[in-house]
Amino acid sequence: MRRILPRSRPKATRADVLKYAADAGLDLNACPILIIGVRGYYLRTMGKPYQNDRNLYDDAMFLVTADDFVSYNCNVDPSKYRKGIASLVPGIYKAVKWRHKGKYAALQIVEDRVSRDGQTRVDVGRHGINFHYGGDDDTWSEGCLTFPRAQYWQFQGAVYELMDELKQRAVTFLLVEND
Repeated sequence: MRRILPRSRPKATRADVLKYAADAGLDLNACPILIIGVRGYYLRTMGKPYQNDRNLYDDAMFLVTADDFVSYNCNVDPSKYRKGIASLVPGIYKAVKWRHKGKYAALQIVEDRVSRDGQTRVDVGRHGINFHYGGDDDTWSEGCLTFPRAQYWQFQGAVYELMDELKQRAVTFLLVEND
């Protein structure tokens, strides 16, 4: 069976991750809760070398506040290639508390920019790009940002707790490409 989960969590340092934020013009003073996703974090060690694979937890997600820095394995790509399926374009977004498919606590990006398989234009709007959990053998993504189940509940619980504590209705999410 193909391994879809890295053997360990992302090892980037807080300084490495805050550099992504600074390069995008973000800082913790203006955005007290930052979520930073890195597409292709395991670009050289999982899947086909130097290729952005799908249906693998080969990306990384970092939760950063003034006092916290936590890393998670994730997937920021759709599970499969299919004409018209959405992929989030790198950039800065706002995410709010949501219920994934009306069932469980999640986050949803309020206004997003997506590219679609087989198309050249970028669509702007609210396309239902959620942060939610995936499966053990499949990332369960039609364009959403998914996590292995146990890591998802740690991520979701931490984000909701921070949002409540800091009285934040939305959090800032930055998606970048691994260089």
